[in-house]
Amino acid sequence: MHIDISPGVGAANTATQTAPGGLAPMIESGDLRVSEVLYWSRPRLGVRHEATVLANGWLSFEGKPYRTPSGAAVAAAGSQADGWTAWRRQRDGVIIGSLRKSQ
Repeated sequence: MHIDISPGVGAANTATQTAPGGLAPMIESGDLRVSEVLYWSRPRLGVRHEATVLANGWLSFEGKPYRTPSGAAVAAAGSQADGWTAWRRQRDGVIIGSLRKSQ
């Protein structure tokens, strides 16, 4: 018997969610809030996706956790997507990639 335990594209099971997600530095700096809603508007397709920022810096999209914004964007698009340029803060429309601090 074969049991598929793979978490899917960009998703992770609860055992691997202990590692901080890509949004953790933005939560720490105050640029993002836990439970904040991010959106990706795709007017040509007539679609608006929403995801929620989790306390560990991950995103929840359609009930599944994603460690990076791009992982959630790939799940939403069904193909390659840059989540750092796709997702925006709902409160002001700021693209989350613009919140990344220079290393």
